[in-house]
Amino acid sequence: MSTPTPEHTQLEDLVRAEADAKLAAVKPLADAYRALVADREEFTARDAKNVAAVRAARAAALKAGFTERALNEAGYRQTTELTRPATARKPAAKKTPATRRRTRKPVAAAAPPRGADAASRSAGSEQSASTG
Repeated sequence: MSTPTPEHTQLEDLVRAEADAKLAAVKPLADAYRALVADREEFTARDAKNVAAVRAARAAALKAGFTERALNEAGYRQTTELTRPATARKPAAKKTPATRRRTRKPVAAAAPPRGADAASRSAGSEQSASTG
């Protein structure tokens, strides 16, 4: 019993349909990404222009006699404070098991009592003499 093989055109149609479905799914993603990048570039250009204007106006206010403190208290902070994103904390490096072992205090091995140590040594030497 042999299985019938599909014709080449049927396979081509299946592959083309799958490719068309993938292209249809990725096209909105590409459009959204292009729009996002364009908006960000536009915002960055406007923001740079606004920051330059604020810096110039602040310099003029300082030159006119205002103090840094007075401007800051009035809410006109320096633009470096305005444009800095919140600093993210860098996560601590994970310790590997080998690192953890090195950081622990060494545990001293319990020493046997002196009398027992001498007795075990003499018993051990007797056994080695009888087996050797």
